[in-house]
Order: sequence, then structure tokens, then C-alpha cells
Amino acid sequence: MKALIAQARLFTLPNSLSLSNEHVQYLLEADQAKRLLHGEELQALCSESQADQEDILNFQRLMPSLVEHAKSTLHGQFPQLFTIGGSLHTPDRSKACWRDLWHFLRIASYGAAIGEAGFCDQQGYAATMELYRLLDVPVDAMASALLDMASTYRAQLQPSAISATQQLLLLGLAGIHSALEESHHLSWSTTG
Repeated sequence: MKALIAQARLFTLPNSLSLSNEHVQYLLEADQAKRLLHGEELQALCSESQADQEDILNFQRLMPSLVEHAKSTLHGQFPQLFTIGGSLHTPDRSKACWRDLWHFLRIASYGAAIGEAGFCDQQGYAATMELYRLLDVPVDAMASALLDMASTYRAQLQPSAISATQQLLLLGLAGIHSALEESHHLSWSTTG
């Protein structure tokens, strides 16, 4: 289990990316602490990548409502998960699911800040899927929630004026969804 937890990383810096050591440190520290980028970290990264800091800040402000909307949608789509014996029946299990959804949004914001949508580590996602399997996390519901959060976010935007940064946020969520879907069909033991 410890090996899985160590391997289960959702965000990785793309090899092709050239960031200063200071900016790499910002990302690594934020990811390790599982927090959003602080104001000056976000400003520095956006300055280097030319990402729109305000678009990312707006996305961060929307994150709680995106998770709430996904919660509501999951209750409607997968009611059996919330009944006795369901994977999300207990409050602790549900909280862990909502926390994971928030983390997916968090790492999408990192990707947008560095101007990169390809930040998913396939082996890390395969390890995450194995943890999810061992813990009986409903991966199909998580994937559905990701799609819901992306579509809810897109609905908040002006369709004719989606910025490059907003597009990166959407692509980041799509990339996480794809990584979950692909990893769901992989065996951790063959990739780890």
C-alpha cells in the first residue's frame, strides 16, 4: 500500500517544459502541500507562461461550486452509491471523493498556470486506479463528475470568447479524465 501511495501522483512537470528552478519549486511545494498556488507564485508562473492569472483566479473561485454541482449530479446519476452499502454511503467516503474532485481541479489550475495541458503521469494515474480499486472508489462516478465539472465550468464562460487560459483549464480537465479512463484499464503492477 505504501508503494502505491508513493506512486499515486496526479501532477507531473512535462519534460519538455523549461521553468526556472524557483518556479519548479513553487509547483512542487504547492503540489506536495496539496494546495492552490499562492498569489505571488501564480503571478510569477503566469508571467512566464503568458497565462491569464485572472482566468485562473476565477476558476479557483468557482472550484467549490463545481464540486457541489458534481455532487448533486452524482446523487442523481448514481443514487445507489449513497445508500447503505454503497461506495459513498458514509460521510468519510463521500468527503474523500469530493476532496479528490477538488484536487483534480487544483492540478488543472497548475497546468493552466504553466501553459501546459499535458501534466498527467500515466504511471501515477495507474497507481491511483489501483488504490481506488483497493478502496472501492467508484471510478465511473469520478469520471462522470470530472465531465460534469468541465461542462459546468464551460457553461460559465462566454462561448465566443473562451481565452487560451480557459481553454487550457478545460483541456487539463479533459486530460485528467482521459488519464483516469486509460489507467482504469491498466494494471498497476505492470506499469509500476
